[in-house]
Amino acid sequence: MLRKLSLTQMRIMVVSAVGFAATTVAPPVLSAASDTVAHRAAYAFTLKTARRNSGIVDIGGGMSYEIIDACDGWTVNQRIALRMINRRNRQIRSITTYTSWESKDGRRFRFNSRTKRNGRVSERFRGTATLQPDGSGVAVYSKPKAMRMALPKGTVFPTAHSELIVKRALSGDNFTWRVLFDGTTDDGPYGVSAYVGKARAPDGANEAEVQKVVGRLGEGKFWPVSLAFFTHGSVKAVPEYELRVGMHANSVARWLVMDYGNFVIDARLARFQTLPKAKC
Repeated sequence: MLRKLSLTQMRIMVVSAVGFAATTVAPPVLSAASDTVAHRAAYAFTLKTARRNSGIVDIGGGMSYEIIDACDGWTVNQRIALRMINRRNRQIRSITTYTSWESKDGRRFRFNSRTKRNGRVSERFRGTATLQPDGSGVAVYSKPKAMRMALPKGTVFPTAHSELIVKRALSGDNFTWRVLFDGTTDDGPYGVSAYVGKARAPDGANEAEVQKVVGRLGEGKFWPVSLAFFTHGSVKAVPEYELRVGMHANSVARWLVMDYGNFVIDARLARFQTLPKAKC
């Protein structure tokens, strides 16, 4: 479970963990939308709920997320620090760092991630991936070992995934399915279903606090988006995990809720900073 937490753009970003398709037959890869805003954000983690059989009594930590316009692509830097305490008062600490570059045409991708648990490196993934116009392609890993992985037709990378959901939301489509590859595992890509709720304006005390942090880029309506992540090709009806995001058209995420079945993590925006436009 800790490994999968390093996804949410999120695959945020987390927000990068968002995408979709019109039918079960995915359309060709789409170019990145120009509305994405280069920014740096920090989210604070709290334990929202936990079932008794989860063994978890407390969760803390947070995530920093940065998306940079690199002219020919988008560079994402992400760091997740997670602290979990179980019923035996045993503490587990993990730190995941993730860096990726994705071309703006959605066809090329580089990834590098490392996870430490209680100070020891437990996972490492590094490699590149390319897609053909129909979304089929190949991922080439150099870590944890040299290997090649075929990517099925209709695959998208994280930033294109996030932007596709915005395009669909603007067009009024509320349910989609897409295959996502982000390089955070060597188990293969994920199948992701997404449901986009009705756009709404920020309201309530919690939204008011977020509004103070995000400022004018968080003004106006946003979409509550629910995503379910499945191992691609699996016949299991239950997802590996679920993600809910409050998402603006510029790909800024107001909040995230990560549901792992036995426990749920709440991630609230704590700091936000826009970054200068690239001089290309």
